[in-house]
Amino acid sequence: VLEEVETKDTVADVALNEGFDSAASLDRLVRSIGRSMEALHQQRIVHGAISADSFHMRADGTCELAHGGLGTIRHLEARSDGPEALNAGLRAGARAPELAAGDKPTAASDRYALGAAMYQAVTGVEPSPADLEPGAVSELLRSLGAAVPTSVRGSLPRLLSPEPSKRAAGLTVLHRF
Repeated sequence: VLEEVETKDTVADVALNEGFDSAASLDRLVRSIGRSMEALHQQRIVHGAISADSFHMRADGTCELAHGGLGTIRHLEARSDGPEALNAGLRAGARAPELAAGDKPTAASDRYALGAAMYQAVTGVEPSPADLEPGAVSELLRSLGAAVPTSVRGSLPRLLSPEPSKRAAGLTVLHRF
C-alpha cells in the first residue's frame, strides 16, 4: 500500500540546503532511517532503490521511508534486460557493488544504500562510488571528528562494506550507541 506523505523536505533536501544543526539531530535522523529500513526488511520487503531522497523528514527530526519495495518490482520487470535496465534510475553512489554486477536487490544492498544516504546526511553531498570506498570513509570520519555522532562513526563503515554479509552489523552498531 502506497500512501502520500505530507512533507516539504527529504533528507537530501535538508542535507543540501541547511544541514543538520547538531550531532544529536543527526543521530536522531540516522536512527530513524535505520528503524524504517529494519521495519521494511522484517516484512521481507527489499526496497532496492534507497537514496537520501527516499526519506521524508518529519517535524520532529525523524523521517519516513517512501516507495517501499519498488526496486524489487523493477528487478522483476527488467530481469531479462540485464543490469543496465535494473540499475536505471538508481544513483551511482547508492548502488551496492553487487547491483552494478547485475545481482538482484537484497536487504544487504539496501543497507549499503542506507550507508550512502547517511553519508549524504553527514556531508550534504551526494556521494560518488569513490567517496564510499573504505579508505575514503575512514578519512572523512577522521576529519569530521566530534561533529559525527558515535552511532554514525560506528555504523557507516560497516554499512558501506564491499562484503554484503558484513553490512547487517552496521544496523546492530547503529542501535548499540
